[in-house]
Amino acid sequence: NYAMSALIFVCFQYLNFDLSGIRQAIAGSIVLLAYIALMESKMHSILKYFVIIIFATLFHKSAYICIVFILSLLIKNMSFFYAAIINVFFSLFFFRNRLLEMIKMWFEKDSMNTNAEIYVGANLIFTIILAIFFVWHYHNISKYLHDKNCFQEDNYNTSKKIIVTNINLRMYLISVAAMILFGSGTAARGYMLLNQVLIIQLPNAINDLFSGKNRIVVNFIVYSIFIILFVLNVLIGGGFDIVPYKFFWQA
Repeated sequence: NYAMSALIFVCFQYLNFDLSGIRQAIAGSIVLLAYIALMESKMHSILKYFVIIIFATLFHKSAYICIVFILSLLIKNMSFFYAAIINVFFSLFFFRNRLLEMIKMWFEKDSMNTNAEIYVGANLIFTIILAIFFVWHYHNISKYLHDKNCFQEDNYNTSKKIIVTNINLRMYLISVAAMILFGSGTAARGYMLLNQVLIIQLPNAINDLFSGKNRIVVNFIVYSIFIILFVLNVLIGGGFDIVPYKFFWQA
């Protein structure tokens, strides 16, 4: 569903984020190339991914969070992965203030809010709901493919689907954990880099889980939600600073 992917890019932070930070946008684009390399599922794919990510860090240091994702691939069992995410999250949470100070020093940004409390707002709730939906989608499609005996060496497209879905889910869950742990203000850059898989994952999940009239209804609801988010958060919220900085800051 290319139309939905484009809509999500425009309406859900990505366009506004990219226009507000060109270096982050360049790094994010390079990360997408690394993501494509990772989906090749070849012996050298992880090495290729790692090299591309290191190149992305030359434009913005936030791309280092993508290396954390590589470590997650060492955990093959998804149940163990969920447990690792939860344990690491709560372990780091107790050292949150110290970690935020380290991030502040790493990025050399005095403006970062390193003492902010966790803000439970609509955006956080929305991303958590999507995380639950993606977990349901992954296990639903995995069970379906296993029941249909689709995992055959000659069934390239089917095996590719489960690989892509698995990668998308892991990236998204890590990005959500980073946003909760470090706050949307401080971790926004790293969160946005891994969170880009939402553009792919949501349309794919809807296409896999719904069909016929149900899919039409769900698509309409999703389109409506993102358009409303764009109007409220960007247009009315005044965050669409696409004019040159000279005029923007003067205003």
